[in-house]
Amino acid sequence: MQTQGFVALVSISASLLVVGIMLERRKGMSHLYKELETADLETKAEELAGKEHEHTEIEANLKSEHDAWNQEIANLRAQATGYRQICDFVKDDPTVKKMCGTKQETLLRRR
Repeated sequence: MQTQGFVALVSISASLLVVGIMLERRKGMSHLYKELETADLETKAEELAGKEHEHTEIEANLKSEHDAWNQEIANLRAQATGYRQICDFVKDDPTVKKMCGTKQETLLRRR
């Protein structure tokens, strides 16, 4: 019986040793996975920051272009409704007068 007990003890000891080694490997792999995950998160955060910066720049460019076009539209409207000097040289045709108006009418429309 002593030999059976000794064999069982050696078997249990060997099993414990194998379990201990496997546990140490898993701890090491767990640590490795955490490092990889942290590095991946940092990379993703850097990518996101770059995309957010690019988005902000594009938004600013679009806003400035939008403002410039709105100003251009306002200028063109003022020109279209304003008195044009060519009207001083056209004939006294009712259609032309309707299109040109008078200097006073134009000034009143601008106000």
